[in-house]
Amino acid sequence: MRILHLESHLGWGGQAQRVLLLLRGLAARGHEAALASPPGSELGRRCREAGIEVFDGCAFSRGFRPWRWFGELARLGRYLAASGPDVVHLHGSQDTWLGVLALRLRRVRTRAGRRPLVLRTKHNLYPFRRDPANRWLLARAVDHHVLVAEALRPLFRGLAPDARLSIIPSALPPAFAGDGEGGDRSKLRRELGLAGDALVVGSSARLEPDKGHADLLRAFARVADGFAGAHLVLAGDGAEEGRLAALAGELGLAERVHLLGFRRDIVDVTAAYDVAVLASLSEASSAALKEALALGVPAIASDVGGAREIVADGETGLVVPPGDVEALAGALRALLADPARRAAFGAAGRGRVRDRFSEEKLVASTEALYERLLAVGEGGA
Repeated sequence: MRILHLESHLGWGGQAQRVLLLLRGLAARGHEAALASPPGSELGRRCREAGIEVFDGCAFSRGFRPWRWFGELARLGRYLAASGPDVVHLHGSQDTWLGVLALRLRRVRTRAGRRPLVLRTKHNLYPFRRDPANRWLLARAVDHHVLVAEALRPLFRGLAPDARLSIIPSALPPAFAGDGEGGDRSKLRRELGLAGDALVVGSSARLEPDKGHADLLRAFARVADGFAGAHLVLAGDGAEEGRLAALAGELGLAERVHLLGFRRDIVDVTAAYDVAVLASLSEASSAALKEALALGVPAIASDVGGAREIVADGETGLVVPPGDVEALAGALRALLADPARRAAFGAAGRGRVRDRFSEEKLVASTEALYERLLAVGEGGA
């Protein structure tokens, strides 16, 4: 199969990681896998390093910029027409609209003269606007929808029948999925000047309002006096960095809160955690939670989206109501005070996520879905 994924984000995160794993896995299975992404995207860079074909002639401009859209549609349409993909797989809002319109306006066909199969993956919990344009897009222009968690299914009520929905969870990247313990637990601790036995609470996520970092900071402030050697590490960059640094100062935690920015050594960073926390207010299926559990780090997660599909409450971690600072503080206090419980949760979590969220399952399930839909005539003449 000739398979083209469109991904319009510039930065790196769980969504981009999933696309990279898919493209590499599909290419390894003998398919012609390619990516269309904006110039300068981190996903595009990593795909090129992996030997994946990358088209970056479309910026997937955001906002109302029709003078740019026409040029981008033309360039993307020419590439699609020349490429002749059997499958076009969409991921974000910008790439979905531009991809669908380019396919339609250029009347793109596969090398066999058929209309390409069009799929879209829903990666988040944001509800769709139910206007006529979106209804057309989701009900008619996209042939099939992939959901990263069962919790996203209600978003499609009245827009797409269950027969056109498939649940395929995201996978652990290879660095987290090996047979060993994974990561250098001491590397980050040495970098930050922390004692080897210091308690480290960590959160790996973009610094954006919906990730709940402010709630985590306030919860950590409530338990900090009881654990004098505890530190909070925030790995990730984003618009909230300045506000979070200021809040840490206001809470008297400037020396105990460490904002690391974007890290390429996220395996070593995660391995340094004693407890991993995702305090998100909205999250579909967190890559960071899976990664922490895969390294044997117990997790605390907000009860949003697919959190309970990843964290088994009371078995591999604790699940708390979103936005509830007191409940989050209570969960932190319970785990920081109980090393035996942390160890038990970590051991159980490692086995659970490595079995459920393997790269092999992600690639095989997606390949099987493509083949099934093409066999029954999705796409079409």
